[in-house]
Amino acid sequence: WSFNRIWSVDFSKGKVSQSHPLNDVHYIRAVTGGCEFDGTPPEVISMSPANGNSGIQITSNISATFNEEINQTTLTSSSFTVEEGGIAPVAGTITYDNGLAQFSPTSNLAYNTSYTVTLTTDIQDLTGNALLTQYQWSFSTEIEADTTAPSGSIKINNDEDFTSNPTVSLNINATDNSGSVVFMQFQEDGATWTSWEAYSQLKTWNLIQGDGPKTIAIRFQDASSNISLTYSDTITLDTVDPTVTMNPVPSPSNKADHTLTGTMELGA
Repeated sequence: WSFNRIWSVDFSKGKVSQSHPLNDVHYIRAVTGGCEFDGTPPEVISMSPANGNSGIQITSNISATFNEEINQTTLTSSSFTVEEGGIAPVAGTITYDNGLAQFSPTSNLAYNTSYTVTLTTDIQDLTGNALLTQYQWSFSTEIEADTTAPSGSIKINNDEDFTSNPTVSLNINATDNSGSVVFMQFQEDGATWTSWEAYSQLKTWNLIQGDGPKTIAIRFQDASSNISLTYSDTITLDTVDPTVTMNPVPSPSNKADHTLTGTMELGA
């Protein structure tokens, strides 16, 4: 190579040739064949999950797409980070292919949690241009699905055995792991459920006509549409006044004490 010369590079022929000597003006090179200088930093053009998204599945991976090829060796656990709550680092592996960098968590993300993703200026393209500024975004994960049904109980007239009044009070109690029991429904004929109605701890109920045992069933529903087992209580309706039969009918007597025998119908 000689100094003070213009060197012409022809990439199409794989040839380098010497041209004119340099004067006071310094030339870098004369080039044919499409060579160009790259001084443009890479950019992030999309990310997943998107910034501000919520309800993201806990099995999701996190990815960023660049506008050009990236030097894979610059994608490291310190240049591509995911933090739980913006504080605790999330363990995972980083892969890269054709402009797409992906972070795969080692284990599932936590439910109902905010995560912050950071791409630092250590990330470079193939010619060494780094991200112009740090790139950061956040998302939050889904709420854990509630699959636990409520549990509860029902008592008719505070658990009495008999009633002479067909209008009774239902004492109701139910709990749910979510803290919210939303609906309840009833059944007395053993076949047909009433429509769902708002949960309440007290309800007035008219028993089906006719004396005898009456069983009222109840079930509950929470905000996630989980339906409970069936709970029930039984009370006997007796609307007939008790009667006493004497046998034999006693005769008038001046005795201070007199023994009577007979039968009495039990009732309410």
